[in-house]
Parts: sequence; structure tokens; C-alpha cells
Amino acid sequence: MSLQKAGALDEADAIFRVLLDAADPVVRSLGWRHVAGVHRLRSEWTEAVAAARRAAEIAEQVGIREPYAEALNAEAIVYQMQGDFDRAVPLLEKMLYVTADPKGQGIALQNLGSIAAQRGDFETARKHFMQSHDCFQRAGYTHGVAFVLNNFGRAALDHANARMAQSMLQSALQAARDIGDRDLEALVNGNLAEAALALGETGAAARLLDAAQSRFAAEGNRLREAECVRLRGELAEKLGDVPGAIAHYERAHAVATELGARQESERTAARLSELRGPK
Repeated sequence: MSLQKAGALDEADAIFRVLLDAADPVVRSLGWRHVAGVHRLRSEWTEAVAAARRAAEIAEQVGIREPYAEALNAEAIVYQMQGDFDRAVPLLEKMLYVTADPKGQGIALQNLGSIAAQRGDFETARKHFMQSHDCFQRAGYTHGVAFVLNNFGRAALDHANARMAQSMLQSALQAARDIGDRDLEALVNGNLAEAALALGETGAAARLLDAAQSRFAAEGNRLREAECVRLRGELAEKLGDVPGAIAHYERAHAVATELGARQESERTAARLSELRGPK
């Protein structure tokens, strides 16, 4: 996990795969779940789902509750990243039912909150995030608290409250640095860049995008990198560079479409349609 958080995905994956031959089913399930995580970071959706389901299958066969719940979450996150919320929500709701661990409950609630926010239901999102924060506090899971701060900030940003989002995301950025999670730090930087764009802070947005995109490119996270390219399109628009914006949106749309990331593909297609005007 330390290697993965530091961006050394090949090295992390090699260690995770050693666990796949372990005699202990708990360890085997854990190994498959982490292999799924590496595939997800690389936007390898089919492989990520297959590995997560293998982790769930092993855990369910021997009746180990928490690893089973964690494997359900691993599959749900893949769908969540693709914007396929109808497939993600039932898995998260099942996870919430299965797990008795405050940390696991917090993870399920946090992801349900993120989906509610992306669907435009800010009140449900706020409720889930607050419940998730309480669960993580009870579990002593500081990593989870950092993720909640990022997701709550993301929700505020989605609901046109960039100033509130910026404040929460700055706290999330510090928390990510404190726990040494460079992937989360990059994710927060991307969200902070979007907040800066909404507030007209183009210089800050460019610097934040540089930090986020270089990280995602280094680890091969093509979907997150495409999100950064889309934000560069928005930055170009702010600066009056319409041809540059179109070029960025076209690049981001091509990658999102190739990866089957429906929400991101639709978002970039809408911007392209607006900028190009009627044919």
C-alpha cells in the first residue's frame, strides 16, 4: 500500500500478486482486492471488476464478512468512476448491510454521498458525508477523514459553491499530505483547480493542474488525466482561447469515450457542442 500511494504501481502490483497464492483465504481475498485497485488506477475496468469479484467470491465462500464487504466496494468504485451509478449503488448498499466495522460503514456512506452529489441530491450527499465522517472518527481512520473532506468539497463545487469548496479542499490537501497519500493529493489538486477556475483564479488553476496531471500521467491513470485535460479546456476558455479549448476537449473526449467513462464523455461532448455551435 505504501508503494501504491507513492505511485509505484508496478512494484505494488508485484507484491499484491504474491498474496494470490496464500493458503489463508483472507489473505487471498485481500490480494485480489488490491490487484483490482491497481487495475482501477490504470483505468483497466474489465480487469478491475474481475479481480474485485474474485476477491468477493473467495470471501463469501468461507463466510469472512469484512473482506467480502471490502470486495463489494472495490467493484462499486469501478462503476462509480465510469459514471455507472445504477450498478454502483446496490453494491454499496449491500456493503453497508454486510459490514459491522465503522470504517467499512464510513467508506460505503462516503461513496454513496459522492454519487448523491453527482446526481444533484446535495442534501442526501451532505447527510451521507456527515455520517461517514462520524464513522471514520469512531474508527480512528484519518485517511477516511481526508477523503470525506475532498468529497464534501467536490460536492460543494458541483453545487456552485466554489468558495466553500476551496476552503474544504485546502483542508483535504493538507490532510492528504499529512498521511502521505500522493494519489489523493493529486485528486484534491484537480478539484482545487476546478474551484480556482470557477473563482476566476486562472494562474492558481494552471499550477494546480500541472501538479495533478503530472501525477496521474506518471501512474498511468488515464481517466483522471483526461479530467485534467478537460479542465485545461475550461482554462483556455477563460483566457479566450477557443481553438485551444476545443483541442483540449477533443482530446479529453476521445480518452473518456475509449475508457467507457460515460459521465466524462458526456461532459466534454456538451462543451464541444456549445463551442462549435450549430452545424
